[in-house]
Amino acid sequence: MRISAKGAAVSKTHWQDWDDLFLGLWVFISPWVFGFPATAAAAHWSAWILGAAITLVAVVTLFIPRAWDEPVTALLGLCLILSPWVLGFSDLMTATSASFVAGVLVIALSCWAMVEDGTPQKWWREHHHARTH
Repeated sequence: MRISAKGAAVSKTHWQDWDDLFLGLWVFISPWVFGFPATAAAAHWSAWILGAAITLVAVVTLFIPRAWDEPVTALLGLCLILSPWVLGFSDLMTATSASFVAGVLVIALSCWAMVEDGTPQKWWREHHHARTH
């Protein structure tokens, strides 16, 4: 992580950002690929909205890396994991599995990028230092 001329934390581009881009696109097209039932509107909309959001964050990150991109992507991954139960389509095994697996992968990639960036270590130093002084 580095600090911009304006003092804002700026992240570097990671290879995981490309994977997030492809995962976001995959999530977006998953209703067609897996043939989600037409009656499962929540599953369709969840995939379209979360897939588009993951793709958008990945594209922005590839061109303008920011410190917030990985936590936001991880949050979107968590939304993917929880959406079948929150939106009521957990009885659809294919849609639930697709959402859950993609969410786990998105979170794993985001955490991996944060560890490569030193984000957890930086957070620990800042918070541990604040408590001891």
